[in-house]
Amino acid sequence: MKKIIFSSLTVMLATQAIASNNNYMVKNNSNFQSKSYLIFKGLMSKGAKVKHAHNITLEGNDAKGFAVDFGYNLPYGFSTEFIFSYAQNSVKETDASDPLNIHHKDIDATYFTYGSAFVYTVHLTQDSGLFLKAGYKTEVEDLDGDKNNQRGLIYAVGGEYKIFPLVWLLAEYEKSTINGPKGNNFYFGLKSFF
Repeated sequence: MKKIIFSSLTVMLATQAIASNNNYMVKNNSNFQSKSYLIFKGLMSKGAKVKHAHNITLEGNDAKGFAVDFGYNLPYGFSTEFIFSYAQNSVKETDASDPLNIHHKDIDATYFTYGSAFVYTVHLTQDSGLFLKAGYKTEVEDLDGDKNNQRGLIYAVGGEYKIFPLVWLLAEYEKSTINGPKGNNFYFGLKSFF
């Protein structure tokens, strides 16, 4: 876990150092914005059904939570982000050797995720844009005290719209190679430059 956090911070600091050699800043209505930003967003997931052990299946309900991303703009529409999220849901555990499903268990689950990503944004107008995101994350899954760490790739697509000079409204859909009962994420939130 420490290696992933250290690697992510190293990538962000390196890209910030490279970008600081350029006099590039996001231009917006002849006012200059900072290169750094924070994204606060709500998280929702529809859940997923996955095999957990030999005969055990986990089926997650809707998950809800929040996410915080710290980002830094680079030239030519690129940026780098350090990502955090927290979500919780209930998970139904069933055993294939119990065909009547008499002995199923309902489990409270929590998910803490961290990682880093690169983002490419195409601005359609001065006030709107579409973006693609790709990165790597670690998800710490806690199923009623049974903790499991999974790592995987993420890829996302989204859109943003400026509502104030330094604030953008943002919507995002994210898929992951992590196979868990939370499923894929939908985000809705605010991006604020500072």
